[in-house]
Amino acid sequence: MKITLAWLIPIAYALQYQPFDKSQLDKSSFYEPFDYNSLRASPWKISNAKKFDEGRNEVVKYTGQWAIEAPILERISGLDNDKGLVLKSKSSYYAISYKLPHEINNLNGKDLVLQYEVKLQAGSQKPCGGEYVKLLKPTSSDYSFFSSETPYEIMFGPDKCGSENKIHLIIRKKTPDGQIQDHHLKHPPMSRLDQLTNLYTLLLRKDNTFEIRVNGKVAKAGNLTDSKLFDPPFETPKIIADPNDKMPEDWDFRPTIPDPHDVKPDDWDERVSIDGKPNANYKGKWFPSDIPNPNYKGIWKPKQIPNPNYYAIANPGQIDGIGGIGFELWSIDSDVLFDNIYLGNSVKEAELIGNQTFLVKHEVEIEQRRENKEKVKNEPLAPPKNFDDIITDDSIPTYKQLFIFIKLFLLRQYLGMKDFYFELLLNPISTVLNHPVKLLFYGVTFLFSFTMIFGIGSVLLFLVQSGPPEQEEIEIKQGEQEEEHEEKIEEVGNDTTGEIEQEIKHRIVVDRDQEDEEGDKNDE
Repeated sequence: MKITLAWLIPIAYALQYQPFDKSQLDKSSFYEPFDYNSLRASPWKISNAKKFDEGRNEVVKYTGQWAIEAPILERISGLDNDKGLVLKSKSSYYAISYKLPHEINNLNGKDLVLQYEVKLQAGSQKPCGGEYVKLLKPTSSDYSFFSSETPYEIMFGPDKCGSENKIHLIIRKKTPDGQIQDHHLKHPPMSRLDQLTNLYTLLLRKDNTFEIRVNGKVAKAGNLTDSKLFDPPFETPKIIADPNDKMPEDWDFRPTIPDPHDVKPDDWDERVSIDGKPNANYKGKWFPSDIPNPNYKGIWKPKQIPNPNYYAIANPGQIDGIGGIGFELWSIDSDVLFDNIYLGNSVKEAELIGNQTFLVKHEVEIEQRRENKEKVKNEPLAPPKNFDDIITDDSIPTYKQLFIFIKLFLLRQYLGMKDFYFELLLNPISTVLNHPVKLLFYGVTFLFSFTMIFGIGSVLLFLVQSGPPEQEEIEIKQGEQEEEHEEKIEEVGNDTTGEIEQEIKHRIVVDRDQEDEEGDKNDE
């Protein structure tokens, strides 16, 4: 597909949906943009049929629900009001079809082009389900009972479940004996598994070449008549092995045989042990030597005969008529969206639709995904800053930079010592001879660390063992201190009482002397 950016100029990154102008297409072409208000208002019909489930070994209904709606994924919504056909149920069988207003074919030297969009909105890490489309054979009915048994011409589209991831291409043809044969592309390309819209295109050219394109790029190409590309091929072998031919009973296909004249030597000892002890002369079982087989006739092959059932489909890519389009699917995931289905005879029309619809939408979705990145579960932590980043970071204080530096230095030395230790265990002699300085440094460091730890531990152990004084000693000391305190109080009391008595006596004597002096003065 020729993808150009010219169409993006007027509506680049415009979120509003712009309907495609169908007048640019030929009247014989079919284009479905799903511009309906609802599924009921559209010509698409949900199947009322049932199917046989081989896994369950029972008949089941197509219970999967359908809807016509805009994308529900807000993070990658694409264009506003751009509706599509959506699977709404989980783990269900789906069947829906559209009866074309007229049959479409690629007779009279025309190409056939099928193109449509798929968007996996659920975003499952392990999607499981099909998103392929079937081009149905014409019928007089309206495909109300469309099922896995409904005849179709081509099945094309992605299918992913478990380890299987491929884009189906199956072309149905009738053999000369009237049987319907499904011709599968042997090595199909892989589908795209993301939440963006992806465009799938099938091109069957009039010269029997084909192309499968994904998002406008060729993913697989070849010629339908190449017997190596399809299984079974569209042309059976002209010469086959005679199924009735059998190998003669006297046919000898052995290139060598044992020498019938070879004789085992007399000293050849085949006994493993003698009297329960190993046999030192044991040589193993003897076999005669091989010689060329004189009756060798080579590898037998059945004779080749013309294939009585030979047939060749001259134009395997020629489709006589397509009467409808249908999705008959099984899907575990829901919210799978289909949009912009094109079926016609012009590669240019398909490219025009892709440029004006898919390309614009895809670019918008890429930009939306870039701006609205989904939060990663269990997102890994950012790596720690190295020392250069820490030194140049002005937001970190100097003392903290020093602390971090010491921490990183010690961690580096610890890791180096740890590596050296394991290397020493694996190859001690070589390690000592190749790294004597490291051995000396780590040895001194270990002894110093051990001595420091042992010394600190001894001090702590001594303090713990000595412990606080016993309770009895504390009580005795307290009693002695109380007695000493009482004696001191008594001594202080006695001394104080004597001093007071002397002071009183002294005052009495002084008072008497004063009274005598006053009496003498009165007598005079």
